[in-house]
Amino acid sequence: MARVKGSKQENLVVVPHTPLQNFIHRLFIFSVILAAAGAGYWYGQYNGFKIRDEAVALVEQLQDSFQEKTLRLDEANLRVATLEKGAEVDKKANEEIRQAVKGLKDQVASLQEEVALYKGIMTPSLSVGGLTIQELSVDPTADPLRFRMKIMLTQVGDNKSFVQGFAGVSIIGVQGGEKVALLLKDVSSEISETDIRFRYRYFQDIKAELILPENFSPEQVYVVAQSSGSSASRVEKYFNWGSKEINVNVGQ
Repeated sequence: MARVKGSKQENLVVVPHTPLQNFIHRLFIFSVILAAAGAGYWYGQYNGFKIRDEAVALVEQLQDSFQEKTLRLDEANLRVATLEKGAEVDKKANEEIRQAVKGLKDQVASLQEEVALYKGIMTPSLSVGGLTIQELSVDPTADPLRFRMKIMLTQVGDNKSFVQGFAGVSIIGVQGGEKVALLLKDVSSEISETDIRFRYRYFQDIKAELILPENFSPEQVYVVAQSSGSSASRVEKYFNWGSKEINVNVGQ
């Protein structure tokens, strides 16, 4: 018997047409997406308020410490004035008291700077807005080649949203009679990437302990920060090693 050749027949499945059920299914999916979006929004709001409360608490703590140091300074000044009138006070004792007063004045001045800094962050209307490299400090250790570095990035002018991006840090100096730049990741075991990621709403500290080569003489620290998003910006700043701005006291 001859075989009849023809086109291949597809298997068809008959499915009931239920528009109401399809509508309910789509409505359920839309509700799930809407609920997820709402939860994400409220979580972001909660996290933002938490960061703001922590910053406010820090400012209040600094203000309390500032008032305490000011009171101690006034008491010390009064003591100096009283002792100077007494003939029994010798020159050595007087000098010790003067040094104590000087130390208290330095502490008060430092606290004033910190209070002004955090007030500027918490009061955007009084500051110039945008991504800012606020300050850099380097503290020495018992090892003359080992230092603790801290870089503060801030966002002032608009704290309603988070700022995120990458920062790069280089230590510029002289090695073997030549000018060289050492990446932070090459002198610190705590930093593994050239581009250091940041994400914050008010401020963020980048901290690292670094060990400089024995034949390296540091001169400057170069910091560059690049934010992303619709309001992306790039800022860079040089800090002279050993200057007041970088706050490094080698040998102390």
